[in-house]
Amino acid sequence: MTTTNSGSPTTNGQATQQYIKSDEDLAGQFRKYLPDTSIERFQRAARQTPEEYSRYFDENRSPPWLHELVTEWGELIKEPFKGVTTDGKPCTLCRKGNM
Repeated sequence: MTTTNSGSPTTNGQATQQYIKSDEDLAGQFRKYLPDTSIERFQRAARQTPEEYSRYFDENRSPPWLHELVTEWGELIKEPFKGVTTDGKPCTLCRKGNM
């Protein structure tokens, strides 16, 4: 759906003089937040099999921030699942056996 400057949709999907953004414009804005795939890390990954990438990742801990995150997740997955909450409090209705 296309919107106008007022935020209201145009009739029959027809663009008007007040047309704000096309899908291509929005995609272009999103792309500025994607990493530059011409850097060496991405070029190397493109040439590697998943096994090679995983081995390189573990041996070189590269990039360090991602390796730390994955390592932390590896520890967290060992803990029993406690559920999902929006307020930090466990749901008493969702305890084992109540569903």
